Amino acid sequence: MHHDKIYFLSTMNISLYLNILNELKTQLTRSEKNKIHYNSIFNFIIHYEEIKGHEKETIANLIERYFAVIKKLDYRVSTKDSREIYFKYIVKIGQYYNFQLGFKVYMKWDVSLFIGVIIDLVLLILGVLKLIYYIPVCSILLIVYDKVLFFKYSQQGKLYGIEY
Repeated sequence: MHHDKIYFLSTMNISLYLNILNELKTQLTRSEKNKIHYNSIFNFIIHYEEIKGHEKETIANLIERYFAVIKKLDYRVSTKDSREIYFKYIVKIGQYYNFQLGFKVYMKWDVSLFIGVIIDLVLLILGVLKLIYYIPVCSILLIVYDKVLFFKYSQQGKLYGIEY
């Protein structure tokens, strides 16, 4: 019975959080929304009812703490705070959603490009890129993967990521 009450209270808070997010949608700039990981938390909330088991209580707790933190910061989050919030809340929540609902981590194209270039540089140093005519394969593949992931999962609302 105790767990049902927690779930019920959390469900009641879902509409409160959606109202807060709807207000922030018009009040914050795109950059400010990115820093609070607006799309990630929005996706978590709209799919919250689909979560099963005892993880639901853990997720509700993490979402409530997330909102307490960003409210304390008056929804104006520095880059440093944004990264802390991401690793402390978004990543943890995302792991549950990934496992249960198939959510995917979204990297912006510039992050994909940076990681791809690093891998391609390592392959260049090792002489592997010479074998494929110096085509930056990893950079190209990561950017294509990123775009496919975005188009497929953003329509389903099943993406989360840093500053997303």
